[in-house]
Amino acid sequence: MKASDAEATPVRYTFDAPQRLPADFQWFRSPLPDRLFSLSDRPGHLRLTGHESIGSTFEQALVVRRQTDFDFDVETDVDAEPTSYHQMAGLDDYYNGFAYHYLCLTHDEEYDRSLQILSCPGGWPQGNTELMLEQSVAAPQGPVRMKLEVRGAASRFYYWHDGWTRMGPLLDQSALSDENGEGEYANFTGAFFLAWPQTIRAVRQCTRISRIFLTRLGLERNGTGDPCFAS
Repeated sequence: MKASDAEATPVRYTFDAPQRLPADFQWFRSPLPDRLFSLSDRPGHLRLTGHESIGSTFEQALVVRRQTDFDFDVETDVDAEPTSYHQMAGLDDYYNGFAYHYLCLTHDEEYDRSLQILSCPGGWPQGNTELMLEQSVAAPQGPVRMKLEVRGAASRFYYWHDGWTRMGPLLDQSALSDENGEGEYANFTGAFFLAWPQTIRAVRQCTRISRIFLTRLGLERNGTGDPCFAS
């Protein structure tokens, strides 16, 4: 692949308006939105309060932006202090509760704060989630900067540690599509990227997001159609 004539300019989403999410973002409607998120707790930040797991059909705290491009990068800063492996927060490449790739900040007995990738490329109705890293990675101190790169039918995660560091293998982006939908969850919403906290049988964890950068890439594919990622 090669970039088109003009290099895409990143769109920067901030959370400065205390009563309103940016127009491109959606969330699960609730009569009690303060249970899920707040824009006024810390000015300039989106605070998400972790609830049920990514596969739950009940109460979840998530804020999403629909994927509208075949090729794009998205970056965000995740500020959380998990104290149990039941607590997670991170950047999610999401179709539904049976199809997602999730770079999460969680707790590990060896590293305390650690990074792991959870992947569920379909598998309805079991929804078998796989750990994509044999060994969790120690998370840097403070907010963790995360990035998702999507190139057609492939995707990959990165985190920032003195530069962008690749995380895990190439992931199957085609699994996160209407065409790959299964069972009662087939052909539902299209794919999203999102910030997602969850807390299972533990004290509710608060996660703060200060900004999200989206770079929409117009890429001309070569004859092989091979994906092209940052080094």
